[in-house]
Amino acid sequence: MPHKWPAYPAILTDATWQKKKGAIAKVAGKTGVGDAMKAADKAYADVLKNQRQMEIYTYLPNATQITKEGIDAALKSVVAYYNANVEGDVRKKVIALRDAAKKTAEKWEKNKLIPKDSAKYARDVEKAADFFMVSLNKNTVLPSFQAEHKAALEANAKARKVVEDAAGKLKPYILAVAKGMKTVKTTDDFERPFWGNDIRGIGTVLPLVAKPLGLETEYKQWRKFTTDGFKPKDASEIPAKMKEIAPVLKKIAEAVK
Repeated sequence: MPHKWPAYPAILTDATWQKKKGAIAKVAGKTGVGDAMKAADKAYADVLKNQRQMEIYTYLPNATQITKEGIDAALKSVVAYYNANVEGDVRKKVIALRDAAKKTAEKWEKNKLIPKDSAKYARDVEKAADFFMVSLNKNTVLPSFQAEHKAALEANAKARKVVEDAAGKLKPYILAVAKGMKTVKTTDDFERPFWGNDIRGIGTVLPLVAKPLGLETEYKQWRKFTTDGFKPKDASEIPAKMKEIAPVLKKIAEAVK
């Protein structure tokens, strides 16, 4: 599962800060807390907007053709995006917010004109920023990336096993069709087992491997061969049928070697 990113804390928004810090504190001088909140809030909003850049499958659009190397590379891309945009930007801004709130709290705690509730609120902001900063650090986030990476590897291994098993089932049919193309001479020979068993056997298994082996075109062509309308009406049509089958069979055989 992709990492579940926390919502940006309401206590760290400038709107809440302006409302909660108190009327006297508002006229006590600029603190920099509001500006730091705006910067952190915007940076995190951008991350949430682009969070799919930190999901493994964003870099694996065709799951049936992925490889272990591709999945490993996807993890590197995810971590690189995190390093640049969360570790290298959001967390820095949240740390700056925490430090500004801490400095403000210390200043207000020494000023008898500032209500204690205002100073306490500044401390609450400091603690909330520190907690939020920790929720975004590598120790918290990277395990999610690694779990998604592991799940992708396991899913890929299962998909590859399906393809390998299907390819194994295709091989005897391919050999039988190749042999039949040289030996079939009559419509009865064409009917059984050449068409009824071998041609249609390939048609049954091919859908399982067509996409991962890049045989979508060949699968569409082979579907025609499995229809009753493809069967020759008399022996004179057989050579043309074999000529039509040959290049498609060759492509399939090359793909399942």
